[in-house]
Amino acid sequence: MSLLAACGGAAATPTAVPSQTAAASASPTNSPQPVAVTIAVEKNDARTVLFLRADGTTLGQTDLQSAEDVTSAAGKLWYIGAGDGHLRTVGVDGSRSDVGFLEGLATPGSTTSGLAVSGDGSRWAWGCLSCNSSAPRTRLYVGGAGIRAHIVLDEPTSNWGLVPLAWTASGLIVARQATGLGGCCYLTPEIGHMDAMLVDSATLQVSATWSGCSTASASQKGAFACVSASLTVHLPDGSTRMVSPTPPVAGVGWGHVDDAGNRVVFAVIHSRAGGEGVCPCVIDTETAALDTGVVTKLADQMTPDGLLSNGRVIASSAPLLPGQGTFSEWLLSADGTRVQLGPNGAHFVAIVSPS
Repeated sequence: MSLLAACGGAAATPTAVPSQTAAASASPTNSPQPVAVTIAVEKNDARTVLFLRADGTTLGQTDLQSAEDVTSAAGKLWYIGAGDGHLRTVGVDGSRSDVGFLEGLATPGSTTSGLAVSGDGSRWAWGCLSCNSSAPRTRLYVGGAGIRAHIVLDEPTSNWGLVPLAWTASGLIVARQATGLGGCCYLTPEIGHMDAMLVDSATLQVSATWSGCSTASASQKGAFACVSASLTVHLPDGSTRMVSPTPPVAGVGWGHVDDAGNRVVFAVIHSRAGGEGVCPCVIDTETAALDTGVVTKLADQMTPDGLLSNGRVIASSAPLLPGQGTFSEWLLSADGTRVQLGPNGAHFVAIVSPS
């Protein structure tokens, strides 16, 4: 499921939409690294994924064949093959595997709405629209190695889908997300997300629901931030923290909770000079300590895409005028140093941690 934005014919958001096609090939590497940052780069009609070290140097690259809903787990990229409904993996060393067909994706007109894989790669969850049904329905499935696919949620729908966001230590975080949304110029990853749910890993039952929560990511421990004009951070112990971004606030998004750093990282759109949905747009990436609520600006004209375990932030440049600027990915350190990840035009895909 993709959310598209346009502004003068140019891509209006630096957030990657992981659904493209490419010829299959791989350039393997066997160099072990503690963290490999994966960057997706579009070359003409190809989808080339670069595997990069944290210093920006290249470990290897691969071309994903008809990949949808790319995520990472157990030292690999995992994705759903467009058109065939197969769950596939590709490793940093170029190795590939076909895990098997995902139930519900054989029906003509069915589409995927997200993929989440447990950290050890033993279980996976996927969302499906119009799957195995003539009526408009959305379903959430869970399966795994030696585990038969199970329908966890099955709902009638008019314009939303069930999206598995992350398989965490607290359980599976799922969102309801409206489909078919677009606009100009910076659409947050949380746009259209209406509710969040926690599915218990043992019982596969919904154990908690947060109505009206717009969130698009969750930490390894299961923390996540609901965004509006402010942020409400939900922690695994059930407690919450409120964060007020630096004013003025025209929009908030790209929220990521840092378990080790006890903070939340997010972006604030401070102004849209042409009005709602129109740029030039003044944006910065901010970080807030969860114990004190103190907010600090981390970078101007950037939006965060992910967090490394050592606290460094992967962020995308966010030009004032998207159609006239260059998008690029950077690794930001607390001391202000920056390392560019991949060439100009690269888009972040995932952090691939060792298995």
